Amino acid sequence: QRKVPKETGGLNPFRGFKVRVRPSLGAGITFIYVNWIGVIVLKIAVVGVCASGKTTLVAGLKAAGYDAYNVAQEHSGIHDFWAKRHPDILVMIDATMPAIHKRRTVYWNEDRLAVQHKRLADARAHADLYIQTDNYNAEQVRDKVINFVNKYNK
Repeated sequence: QRKVPKETGGLNPFRGFKVRVRPSLGAGITFIYVNWIGVIVLKIAVVGVCASGKTTLVAGLKAAGYDAYNVAQEHSGIHDFWAKRHPDILVMIDATMPAIHKRRTVYWNEDRLAVQHKRLADARAHADLYIQTDNYNAEQVRDKVINFVNKYNK
């Protein structure tokens, strides 16, 4: 767990604070998240099929100081469930059945994977980054996302 620097007054520099931003004409009230030194914190939503590595990716991103969260879109019939928390970046990770079987024991087959892909169709269409994770380990997937976020944030 990261220690909070003393100069922050006990505030966690890796956690965003909600800040109201003056709306432009005709727009609603907008909020952004900034950290303790005023750097904008992007909310990263991660979606994907079961056993694609969502939980591992989110844990890795959080450990690296990013505001990431898992969306269980593959279990929802609501096509844009991923959009509920208004993420700044949407990442979709995917895996094939052979890769899923290498990662864990599952008691479902390609038919269920096809259903999950159907439920994820809207998220994939709106994803800022799509990664097929079969040939990557957890650190490589995390690094791909971090590299993308750093380029996106410039």
